[in-house]
Amino acid sequence: MAVATHVSRVAKEYAPFGYSVMEDVTYVLTDSVAPAEGTEILGYVDDADIYVESAQLFVTSGAATGGADTAGITIQYADNDGSLSHVTDVSTEIQSGAMANNTANNLTISSPVIPADRIIQVDWDNETGTAAPAGMFLKIRYRRKA
Repeated sequence: MAVATHVSRVAKEYAPFGYSVMEDVTYVLTDSVAPAEGTEILGYVDDADIYVESAQLFVTSGAATGGADTAGITIQYADNDGSLSHVTDVSTEIQSGAMANNTANNLTISSPVIPADRIIQVDWDNETGTAAPAGMFLKIRYRRKA
C-alpha cells in the first residue's frame, strides 16, 4: 500500500530518522561567576534514545574577546551506573572570539544520538586569558525516539 505524498513529506520533516517528540532542556547558571572547572549533570535519558538537534550557549558577560582567550564547554553522555564511565562527547566547543555576550551562540553537534539509560552532562574547563563566562544559559533541543 502506498503512502500519500504529503504523509511521507511530513514524516521526514518532523520525525528525522524515526525521532519524533521534540523537547528543550535549559541549564541556567545563576551565579555571578564563571563555573568551576568540572562536570555538572544536566539530565537523564531514561526510556528511549534521543537525537540532539541543536545546542546553544547564551553568555550574559565574560565571553571571550578573541585571540588566546578561551573557555572549554563540552556536552557529554555517560553510563548511568553510578560511575559516570564510558563518556562520549556530544559537542566539544572552545569558546572563542566567535562567541559574543548576549547572543545565542550555536554549538557544533558531533555525535547527535544519545542512547537510552545515559546521563547527560556538561564539562567546563580551559578558561584562559580574559574568558570568564558568567550568567550562562545552555539550551539543548532534542527529539525522542518514536
